[in-house]
Amino acid sequence: MEGELKVQDKDVIIADDIIATGGTMASAIAIAKKTGARSIYAVGTHALLIKNAVYTLLSAGTDKIISTDSVDSPAYVVSMAEVVAQALSK
Repeated sequence: MEGELKVQDKDVIIADDIIATGGTMASAIAIAKKTGARSIYAVGTHALLIKNAVYTLLSAGTDKIISTDSVDSPAYVVSMAEVVAQALSK
């Protein structure tokens, strides 16, 4: 990953659709941490969190892992129930 990142003293959200092993996201987290981010949130729609993904993300410097309940995950914070119910009712 290359480029200029201006995150000094800022709260950063790094989002992806699927967090499997967390490797790619951990790389982005480490860069944000190294460049001075105040806090870093790893956000994924589907947090599979296989192998040592939670450890990988926390070790990279994330403050919190957040996901939907689309898959069973210890990172579940956001419920998809209402969205799915509305879609099914149409």
